[in-house]
Amino acid sequence: MRHQQITSALPSYQHVLKQRLVEDLGELARSFSKGGAARKVKGNRQQGEVLVRKLLPEGTNVEDVHLTAWQVAESVFALSVLGAHEYFEWEMELLLQVAAREIEQFSPDRTARVLSCAAKALHHSLALEELATSKHLLDSLPAMQPERVGVLLWALAILNLKPQFLLDRLQATMAATVGSASRPLLLRFCWALAVLEQTGSEAFQIPWRALSQKLPGEISLSSTEATMYCQVVEELQIKGQRCRISAEHTALHELRSEYLQRDKRTVSSLHKDVMTALDLSSTEYEVEAIVGIYSVDIALPDYKVAIEVDGPMHFTRTQPRHPLGPTLMKQRHLEGAGWVVVSVSSDDWDAQESRQQKMYLLRDLFYNIEKQQLEAGA
Repeated sequence: MRHQQITSALPSYQHVLKQRLVEDLGELARSFSKGGAARKVKGNRQQGEVLVRKLLPEGTNVEDVHLTAWQVAESVFALSVLGAHEYFEWEMELLLQVAAREIEQFSPDRTARVLSCAAKALHHSLALEELATSKHLLDSLPAMQPERVGVLLWALAILNLKPQFLLDRLQATMAATVGSASRPLLLRFCWALAVLEQTGSEAFQIPWRALSQKLPGEISLSSTEATMYCQVVEELQIKGQRCRISAEHTALHELRSEYLQRDKRTVSSLHKDVMTALDLSSTEYEVEAIVGIYSVDIALPDYKVAIEVDGPMHFTRTQPRHPLGPTLMKQRHLEGAGWVVVSVSSDDWDAQESRQQKMYLLRDLFYNIEKQQLEAGA
C-alpha cells in the first residue's frame, strides 16, 4: 500500500521539480540580461548549463519531454538569453519540436514569444514554420495585440521565414491594429514586411499609409528607425512601386548618411584577412564605402563590386546555414543599384587552410563576377 502511494506521488513530484527548474532558469536569464561584471555573466551561464542539464539530460528525445506550454516558452526564452547564438543549439531544437508537437496548447501570444526567442538566437527550424502556420495562431491573428503582431513579424523577418498561409491573412490583422499602433510599431510592421518582400500586398500598404500620415515635419528618429524607414523606401523603389519621395524621406536619407559617416565600425580579423589577400593581388579597394543607404565592407568602385565579409551574425546558426532576412535585403538593394555583391562568409574563409588557398577563393569569386558581367553584356 505504501509503495502504491509513493508511486502515485512521483508524477506530481516530477512536475513540481520541472516547474522549479524552469522558474530558476527564467530568473537566471533575467539576471543575466541585466549584464554586470564578466565574471558574473560567466557564472550565470555556467549555472544555466547545470539547470539545463537537469531539465534536459543529454540523449533526451522529443518523446521524453513533457512540459507545459508555459514551461516550454519560458525555457526557450532562457536559452535564447543565456546561450545567445552560440550555446544550447540542440536543446533549443528539442524544445521547438516539443512546441510543434503540442501546438494546440500554445496561445498566439506564447507562439509569438517562442518565435521571437528563436530569432534572437538565430535558430532556424522546421518546427518554427509549423508554429507560424498553426490553425490556432491563424484564427487568432486579428485579435492579437499590436505589439505581439510586431514581435511575430520581426521574428519572421530576421529568420526570413515566409509562411504564406500567415502572410495571406495579415490584411485583416493590419486593418484591426493600425488604429492603435504607435509610429515605431507601424515602422516595425512595414520594415518586417519589406524584408519579407511583401510590399505589394495590402497587408503592407495599410500600415505604410498610416505611417506616412504620422511622420512629423521635423524628424526625430533614432539611427535604427531612420535605417528601417530608408530600407523600406529602397525596397519599394527597386520593386518599381510608386513611392512619393517626401521632404520627410529626404531628411531621413540625409540623417541615415550622417549616421553612416559617424558610425565607422571596427574592422574584424576576417575583414583584415580579406584586405590582406586583396593587397597581395594588387587590387584597389575602399573600406567601409558608403553606397546609397548602406556601408559596404569592401568596395571595388571601378567594377561596382561590393565584397561583404559576412561573419556568423549574418546567418542562422543551424545547418544548413541560411542568410538572415536583413542580409538578403541589403544584397537586393545593392544589386538593384547596379552593384555585384560578393559574399565572403566566415565559414568559407576559415575552411581555406593556407593564405594561398584564400587567394584562390577570391580569384574564383572574381572570375565568376567577370563571367556574369560578360554574359550580361552579351
